Amino acid sequence: MSSGKSWLPASRAAAAPPSPSARSGRPPEDDGQPHYLVANADEGEPGTFKDRWILENAPHLLLESMLIASFALRVRNCFVYIRGEFDVPYRRLAGAVEEAYAAGLFGKNILGSGFSCDIVVYRGAGAYVAGEASGTDFRSKARKVTRATVPRD
Repeated sequence: MSSGKSWLPASRAAAAPPSPSARSGRPPEDDGQPHYLVANADEGEPGTFKDRWILENAPHLLLESMLIASFALRVRNCFVYIRGEFDVPYRRLAGAVEEAYAAGLFGKNILGSGFSCDIVVYRGAGAYVAGEASGTDFRSKARKVTRATVPRD
């Protein structure tokens, strides 16, 4: 990848101001803290099928985009959270991850670049509350969320 502003994404979330590194055109400084990149492949919104299609038909696209973002942001740990009911997408994504590791695209010293990045796929257990903090916490621990376990104010 080249240095300078050419590697930065052209767009950003509408609610977030550009980060100092995005304004300067430099990658973020290494602060010694772990940084993570998470892809939410839950597809919990009714009528959405984009995640499932990508995971079933082109899982390497997700992995490639996560690897590029990780390199640009100096992230060393990636996580994909996938809906527990997605059996075929999970198996295809897991197979793509194995292929990527075998090709040297994830792991230590990727393609001799000195950059290292690992990826883990977490499979959820299903949840009543999707996106709410306790529901996400329960799902990441593969525990089923029910109305009785959802905290109330």
